[in-house]
Amino acid sequence: MKPISWLDLRHLLRGLWHTPVFTVVTLLTLALAIGANTAVFSLVDQALLRPLPYTDAHRLVAVWASVPGRDKEFTNPANFADWCEQSGSIEDMAAYTGARPALTGFGEARQLFGGVVTHSFFDVLQARMQKGRGFAAAEDVPNGPDVAVISHLLWQHELEGDPRVLERTITLNGVPYSIIGVLPQGFSFPFMPNRDVWTLLQSAADGRGQAFLRVIGRLAPGASVERAAADMATIGARLAEEYPDTNRGTSAWVQPLQDAVVDGVRLRLLVLWAAVGFVLLIACVNIANLLLVRSAGRARELAIRGTLGAQRGGLAALVVMESVVLSLGGALLGLVIAKLAVHVLHGQLPAGIADYVAARIDLRVFFAALLAGLVTGIGFGLVPGLRAGSADPADVLRGGDKSGRAHLTSRARNVLVVANFALALALTLGAGLFAKSMLKLEAVDPGFRAQGVLTATLTLPEAAYENADALRAFQDTLHERLTGLPGVQAAGFTHTLPLGDTNTDTSVLIEGRRTARQDGRAHVWYSIVTPGYFDTMDIRAVHGQVFDGQNQSDVVVNEAFVREYLQGGRAVGVRVTPGAGEEGDWLTIVGVVEDVRFFGVDQRETPAAYLPMQRFPQRRIFVTLRSAGNPNLLAGPLRGAVASLDPNVALDDVQPMSALVDASLQPARSTTQLVGTFAGAALLIAVIGVYGTLSYSAAQRRREFGVRMAVGASGGSVLGLVLRQGMRLAFIGVLLGLLIAAAFSRGLGALLYDVDPLDPLVFAGVAGLLLIVALAATAFPAWRAGRTQPMRVLREE
Repeated sequence: MKPISWLDLRHLLRGLWHTPVFTVVTLLTLALAIGANTAVFSLVDQALLRPLPYTDAHRLVAVWASVPGRDKEFTNPANFADWCEQSGSIEDMAAYTGARPALTGFGEARQLFGGVVTHSFFDVLQARMQKGRGFAAAEDVPNGPDVAVISHLLWQHELEGDPRVLERTITLNGVPYSIIGVLPQGFSFPFMPNRDVWTLLQSAADGRGQAFLRVIGRLAPGASVERAAADMATIGARLAEEYPDTNRGTSAWVQPLQDAVVDGVRLRLLVLWAAVGFVLLIACVNIANLLLVRSAGRARELAIRGTLGAQRGGLAALVVMESVVLSLGGALLGLVIAKLAVHVLHGQLPAGIADYVAARIDLRVFFAALLAGLVTGIGFGLVPGLRAGSADPADVLRGGDKSGRAHLTSRARNVLVVANFALALALTLGAGLFAKSMLKLEAVDPGFRAQGVLTATLTLPEAAYENADALRAFQDTLHERLTGLPGVQAAGFTHTLPLGDTNTDTSVLIEGRRTARQDGRAHVWYSIVTPGYFDTMDIRAVHGQVFDGQNQSDVVVNEAFVREYLQGGRAVGVRVTPGAGEEGDWLTIVGVVEDVRFFGVDQRETPAAYLPMQRFPQRRIFVTLRSAGNPNLLAGPLRGAVASLDPNVALDDVQPMSALVDASLQPARSTTQLVGTFAGAALLIAVIGVYGTLSYSAAQRRREFGVRMAVGASGGSVLGLVLRQGMRLAFIGVLLGLLIAAAFSRGLGALLYDVDPLDPLVFAGVAGLLLIVALAATAFPAWRAGRTQPMRVLREE
């Protein structure tokens, strides 16, 4: 076969230049489809396909405790110490937890984002310091030295890049810490992103009480995740037998650290990638249809080339080359679109992942986009190319169709129209399921009324507030001042905020009752609150009353607690002991309040208890204020009230409670919006393709319609003929699309809230929408066919 020459390529480009509508429509369609695919692939590639940005990242694992019903639990210092000592397949482990220390000495006090870790943390990650060193084992002991590692950003901003930074101290919560190391620019840990300062845990290894530590580890050389998981399960069983009071029913397991990081985002990214993949397929189908029409219009030109000696393979290659040139041009334009779109998509990622996934199109993604363009061009040019290469030049020049190729071309176009409808319907169904799920989420009652509430956090320095009485005195005075501010309807404090990722849990002993747990205790999530908190958040009592702060032995529980542990019976008057308290150290339930969605609007209600802050004063608290108007107007007076009491108390995270609700809904909302946008684009491309195909088909049958009408057929019957042709294809496409959607939609179940992946109303509604769209796309070609003037057509013939 003679290769395509430079002259052929010039002729090809000239032909595209002289058909600007076809060229521009094709390039823009491909640019949008390939650009969207490239942008999503850029994030998928960095988040899911590439290793984490650490040395030998494949050896990093997350180590979790597990209890029945919950497989990703935190652990306690004593269990962590036993894990480190007994595990042979994990050569090193580190524990960590978050903190919000108050920084003073640099102007106004402010809260930092901090990490509290064991000395081995940076060794496990093999993170090198830009200056100084990491922590030493000798420092990680109770009452050890107060040392800190700071971020590059803190060094540059607060310490102004001081080259003698290792000789300086910073004051955290009123305690001076010696700076021993500065992390390199860009260092981040996905589970605790954007940390300003890191300090040591310095915890005794004999505490098996509250579980508050997360653990990472580095596999020993040659060890596998499976072997490490088996080792940890054995260790967990051994500890459960050795310490039945605290470890009964508890085990341990291991997963690759990267899997743990992307667990919450993997499925959403894959769904978005599949959605843009559908858009690209639909674009390819439409362009293949356009090329079929174009090759039919160029049949005479190609036939002349054949009679002049061009081989059939060469003609087919020429048509395929035209599609490849178009697709590569579309890919280059798509890279420009992707560069803009990737920033929008990047903003939808969780902070921990967004820190190491850059909003950029790198060389690897660039070549992936060009490869996608090349494969796409060959894919949608193959059918028209084979059609052009199989034509008999003599037959074409005589105007005949002895082999029925025109009929085969018509059938190929019809198949492509059906594929158009099927793919568009499958994608639109996914968007419909997400939209219904989003509507249900937005209608959920979170158990509190966020509108009108302002929230903020503050931390009382340990050096200035050494004991519980000092904490109570500050909080009582602050509460009195806040309730006296103009516009404040109610004020309250809590140590944990719904939807704020600050939830804490414990076990509870219920007087006279044993739960199904082996230790007989109940598991609850708890908040330590002041009485005004319930009024501020509008959390309503359904039985009894909320505590008034006078009796420090009062406790309030939620409806889920009553359902799960009291079998729906009477709760008021029942006594409980939280945490490691012994029998006799009782709190009495005085009221039951409505369930609050602590973890997310889409998460189920969990058993919860509210403990009195008067009895359990906290160093770090959330302030909540209810306003009669715009809650943001209370931010200034709140800051002033805190500063007037103590200028060294850091107040941060001042924001309306509605912002936390919006943040909880954001992942579902962004997925719905993006899939909906892709579905809308796919639907538009499909409609254009169907309209173009039917218009061309009706134009080809113009003589047939003229003859029909000349022998007595009415315009209405011709109109109905074209409508039936279009709607028949639409029905077939809709049925095929329903089957495709049914096969794929089950995988969406984890992302849907209270919606069946095979929801019949959504399936029926979207199918009906597609048929209406098909009718609209068919109507104008059918109307034009029905207005055919037979005498004019016959005179033209």
